[in-house]
Amino acid sequence: MSFRRIDTSLPFFYQKFLPSFFQNTIPEETVATCNNCPMLSDHGFDDTDKNFFSPESKCCTHYPNLSNYIVGGLLDSTDPCYEDGRQRMRKQISSRIEVTPHGILRPKKYHFLLTHTQYDYFGRSNWLICPYYDRVKGICTVRPYWNATCNTWFCKYTGGFDDRAFWLTLRKYLKSVEEVLTQYTLLTMGLDCSKIIKNIPNSGHLTVAELDDKPLSWENYRSLWGEWEGREEEFYRETFHIVKDLTLRDFERITGISHIIMLEELKKSYDTLMNNEPPYILKRNPKLQVKSSNEDFCTLIGYSPFDPVEIPRAIYEMLDLFDGDRTNDDVFALLLEKDKKIPTDDLLLSLYRLRILITDEDEQ
Repeated sequence: MSFRRIDTSLPFFYQKFLPSFFQNTIPEETVATCNNCPMLSDHGFDDTDKNFFSPESKCCTHYPNLSNYIVGGLLDSTDPCYEDGRQRMRKQISSRIEVTPHGILRPKKYHFLLTHTQYDYFGRSNWLICPYYDRVKGICTVRPYWNATCNTWFCKYTGGFDDRAFWLTLRKYLKSVEEVLTQYTLLTMGLDCSKIIKNIPNSGHLTVAELDDKPLSWENYRSLWGEWEGREEEFYRETFHIVKDLTLRDFERITGISHIIMLEELKKSYDTLMNNEPPYILKRNPKLQVKSSNEDFCTLIGYSPFDPVEIPRAIYEMLDLFDGDRTNDDVFALLLEKDKKIPTDDLLLSLYRLRILITDEDEQ
């Protein structure tokens, strides 16, 4: 298993001021290979099969809310690799649809569909494909200028359930950081923070203008942007400069006690992820699904339908011996009585991380 520092998975400008905890290493997500998507079927896309994504969208059926300084970082870059992304961002700005000092946000209609559609849409709906996704090349045009959601989502996780739990905890942390830093830039730039936040799209009723993808009226748009109306790109660049120049001391002062609490939560999740000892008492996951089976192998779904695992049938038939009362040693003794091979600790740990085997605590 290969490892990488946590902060190298995040936009580069965070590395200057994030706490030293982010220099710790985590398993590299080697199974979620975007350039060779593992969620595509070898037999072509079938829109009735929920186990695979569309090759046209892959997992990019998500319209990210991008904070002002993240937008500014992309626009401030001179790297020719991001020219397509910059042009797409400038097109978004010229549309005036959800272009705010807070950032460039998903339209309210998109947000409504995203939150009121069954999960079947994910990775499958062409209408919901991200505007920053290049459908021809199959790549994101604004990476690494990603928000918390895009930075922390994977279809499959090297470390299974506990790996996913760590990334979800990191997402929660980063979302809080994004909001605090965005508000800090607004205050620093002298804007009315409460007025801008009030204009962020929510899940209320859609207006006719929102249904028809129309921007704010010029009067409302000028009121929102004030003296920066017409200079939105310059504004976004300025917010990026504010954030990228922060020191660790600045960051800790701005984020305050809530940051300390969430960092402690993140550290606990990290410790769980990096624990290499399987629990001493395990049991077969009662929610375990058998996706397919034959005489030699079984394909099981433990913690996520996106991450099925194929195991030898002999191991599958051993699972029922783990009943939540017997210790692992008790199970080993039963296997020896039957002249069966004893599983290694690494195998038990893998079965636990995939939540094929669980503890009583995991059910609570």
